[in-house]
Amino acid sequence: MVTQIKRLTKLLLTCSAVVALGLCKSLSSGTTEVEVAEALHRMGCELEFSFPSGVLCVSRVKVLTPTKECFERLLHLSRLECLEIKYMPSTMDQTNAQALVALSNLRELELNGEFFDDAATSWVRSLTNLTSLKLLYTKLGDESLERLSTLAKLEHLELINYEPLTRRGGEAIARFKSLRSFRFYGRWDRTALMALKELPKLTSVTIGGESVNDELAELRNIASLEEVTIADATITDVTVAHLLEMKKIRSLSLQSCAIHDDALVKVKHLRLRALHFVRCSGRLGELTNAGSVYRVSELHLRH
Repeated sequence: MVTQIKRLTKLLLTCSAVVALGLCKSLSSGTTEVEVAEALHRMGCELEFSFPSGVLCVSRVKVLTPTKECFERLLHLSRLECLEIKYMPSTMDQTNAQALVALSNLRELELNGEFFDDAATSWVRSLTNLTSLKLLYTKLGDESLERLSTLAKLEHLELINYEPLTRRGGEAIARFKSLRSFRFYGRWDRTALMALKELPKLTSVTIGGESVNDELAELRNIASLEEVTIADATITDVTVAHLLEMKKIRSLSLQSCAIHDDALVKVKHLRLRALHFVRCSGRLGELTNAGSVYRVSELHLRH
């Protein structure tokens, strides 16, 4: 037991980890996971731990440099809940990643890189307990989204995509009936978001792109929508006019947006709980003038 605690203490001091209390509780059944955690740390992985019922387990792993050995180690973490895989090289054999279907307890998955294409979704769709899925800088098309729509428990979906989102892809997303939040950065056609109104639990949507007016026109039809985030876009009076028609939204965040003067005038009429401006350009100094009257409970400005 003393040896286990010394090894674990050394590991926690040298890796980037968030560790729950309970270190002195019984670790006898967690010996194998300590060894796996040490090996993953030596490979450059970032780890987080938890102590359910006083037993050590690795709850989250961020893989910065994927290798065959790394995937083999991951398979020993039967209680792993969150996994991030960064910068997957295109030369990686997909059979290594496909073995991850054995991680049946996985709740959150983030995949990053062009390697994750339509063929790679065949193993992701087998992780049926996923509640959060992030597919970043990928080449996933409509067919991939249709395959993934079998993930019935999915509540959070984020896509940063090189392929355009079409109406077919939007209809696939609308099959995630448990979806609560949807974040999309990339290209789309104006009909891509039409089907989102079929999602009864969707409360939060993030969209990014130079022009978002057509998309906002579709978001008006989502009855449950409460939070909207717009990133890297030009905000005009037309943009705000669409937002004014969303009677149930309580929070609006504008991130890295160029805001026209005529839009700032109309923003004052939004009835919101919170309004956030993050790294936005425009005459934002007027937002804090004594004569400015807003119908929001909280106004946040951050550069």
